[in-house]
Order: sequence, then structure tokens, then C-alpha cells
Amino acid sequence: MNAGGVARSMAAVAAAVVVIAAAGTATGTVYTVDVGGTGDYDTIQHGLDAASEGDTVLVLPGVYVGEGNRNLSFGTKNLVLRGNPLDPAATVIDCQHASGNRALRLVGTGQDTTSVIDGFTIRRGRVAGPAEPGAGIRCWQTSPKLLNLIITENAAEFGGTGGGIYCGNSSPVIRNVTFSLNSADNGGGLYCATYSSPKLRNVSFSDNVAANRGAAVYCGTGSDPALTDVTIVANTAGNEGGGLYCFQSSPELNRVAFIRNEAFQSGGGVFCNDECSPSLANVTLALNEATDTGGIYLVDSCDPTISNTIISYSTGGAMSCQGGSDPTVMHCYSFENGSDALCGARPDNVIGVDPDFCDYPNDDLTLASTSPCLPGNNEWSELVGAYGEGCSQPSVEPRSWGRIKALYR
Repeated sequence: MNAGGVARSMAAVAAAVVVIAAAGTATGTVYTVDVGGTGDYDTIQHGLDAASEGDTVLVLPGVYVGEGNRNLSFGTKNLVLRGNPLDPAATVIDCQHASGNRALRLVGTGQDTTSVIDGFTIRRGRVAGPAEPGAGIRCWQTSPKLLNLIITENAAEFGGTGGGIYCGNSSPVIRNVTFSLNSADNGGGLYCATYSSPKLRNVSFSDNVAANRGAAVYCGTGSDPALTDVTIVANTAGNEGGGLYCFQSSPELNRVAFIRNEAFQSGGGVFCNDECSPSLANVTLALNEATDTGGIYLVDSCDPTISNTIISYSTGGAMSCQGGSDPTVMHCYSFENGSDALCGARPDNVIGVDPDFCDYPNDDLTLASTSPCLPGNNEWSELVGAYGEGCSQPSVEPRSWGRIKALYR
């Protein structure tokens, strides 16, 4: 080996030590993959094939493309596939928009949460049709941990579902993940199908697109995901559910913000259809748009519980309840939505009072110290909305959303 090769090999070993130390002690054998050829293997699939139950495949920084670096499978083993959790942008699985290719395919192989995928950028997967969902990652009857990921520019085309991740009969842990610029017919960012209940924490969805429904998240029959500390910003649906679409499902949302999402028909922030009973607690919906109801749209006997939630500056109305939907709405604020009316049972709500966001035109929805939504400023002694105090006073004069939009016409 020449001097350059020795130096690179030593650097690879040093990088491996740093990443393993940052992620915690690895169990089993550690196999390294290096696109430059100085690791144990030069493609990710070769490393996965060599590993045994409980081993770690450590992928060193670089851009991994072509055969052996896409449509990756763990087989029936529980493994750890690790890039760089501290800098997931450094280790990239790039499917290059090649038709029929995604980054990972975990289908019917039984992985549980001892399987971990950690510290990667997953980009430019491309699949087509309902029979091949999940352009970035497809999980079917598998529930791995998906940690510290950037999932971007993946497309499920021609009736496809799950631009970023598709879950079918799967309940992965999804933590510290960003979904951006993904697209699908339904579920541009994340699609939860057939009794899937993933647990999301510290996750963001931005600029994802659904031609039909659920630009950021789609929840199908029997799927009850839990979303905690999640931001859903500037996603666009051709029909319903710019942020979240629910069908016969009951997700739980806690400290979730919906900002500037758009649906060309109904439910710019949230759309629920057919006996959904989601729970929304400490949620903020602001600046969302739809032809009919920019905030929350309920149809066909949906009975959510909505508490400590702010709906503000949305077009087309704060809430709409159709087809026998009867939500319980309590300790909520509705302000400047065209119509601020809240439907269903309405104990102790506040209509038409400014929540005093710090800087909502720039998407800062933390609360000024004067906000009535802070625990010390309301009769309930409770926080209302997704965020706490962030400034002493709002940085802009309060204006209606209609007046703000007029400035840009």
C-alpha cells in the first residue's frame, strides 16, 4: 500500500472509532464500508451480507451509489447500520433517481428495534405504482429504529405512497429525522398503512408534496402513530391534508406545529376522514391555507380530542365538522382564521384573542411574555400551543393574515 493509502486507511479507522464512541458501544463484530476501498468492504450490501445477528456495519463518509448501495436488505438479521449520527450529511445513500430503486427495503424480514439505521442522508429514491411503495425506505412487518437521518428528494410516482418512508404493519421508532422535498400520490413524507404505529420524536417535515392527500403524513386504517416535538412546515397537498391526513386512524400529537401548509381543497393543516379519533394536545396551527378550512377539517363521524391548541392566521376557517363529526375542544385559542368558530363540545375556549407569537411572519411561533397562552397568563395555568416563551414582546405589530398576504400582491 502506498503512503496515501496508508494515510487514508488510518483516517478511516480513526473515523470509525469516533463514530462508534459517539453512538455508544457497539455489540458484536464491527465491519467497515468505505467507498474509497480501504474498509472491510466497498459496498454497503456486502457489509450487511457478511454481518451476523447483532453486528454493526459502519459506513464511512462518502456518497454511495449504484448496485450494492441501494435496495439494501438486512435479510432476516437484526443489525446496526451506522453512518455518522453527528453529521448525517457526510454519509449519503444516493439512489440517483434510478427507476425502481430505494435506499432500504425491509419487507417481511421481521426486524425489531434492535435493528438500527443511524446517521445517513437518504436521497433520490424513485419508485412507481401502489405495488412498490416507499421511495426512500420501505418497511413491511418490520419495526427498526430510524435515527439521525436526512430523507430528501425521494419520489413515489404514478399512484405511489410514501415518498420518504412507507410503513405497513410496522411501527418503527423515528427520531431526529428530517423529511424534505419528498413526493408521492399519498403521503409525501411518511405513509402509515394497515395498523402501523411509528413513534416520532424530534422530526421535521418541510416542502413535501402529495398529489392527492397527506403531504407530510398520511395515516391509513388502524394506524395510530405518536408524534412528539414535530414540526410540519410548507407541505402541499393537491386535495386534502396539507400537513396530516387521517383515514380510520387515531394518531396522538403532542407539541406539534403546523406552519404554512396548504391543501388545494380542504384541511390545510389537518384533515380527518371516517371515524378517526386523534388526540391533539399542545399543538399550534398557523398560516395554513386551504380553499375550505385552513386549520382542521373533520368529516364522517370523526371525534378527536383537541386540547391546549392554537389555530391562527389560517385561510378558509379554523375548523369544519361535517358528517356527524363531534370533537371535544377545550382550552384552545382561535384567532384571525377568516372564521374562528370551533365546532363540537367547546368548554373553556377563547375566540378572537391574539396569542402573541414572537414573529409569526417569519415562522417564529414561540410566545411573547405577554401571551395569554402562557401558564402564568391564563385562568387554566396551562401552556396553550406547541411552544413556550421566546421573547419579551412580539417583533411585529399584530395584523390579520389577510392584511399580511395583501402586502405581497
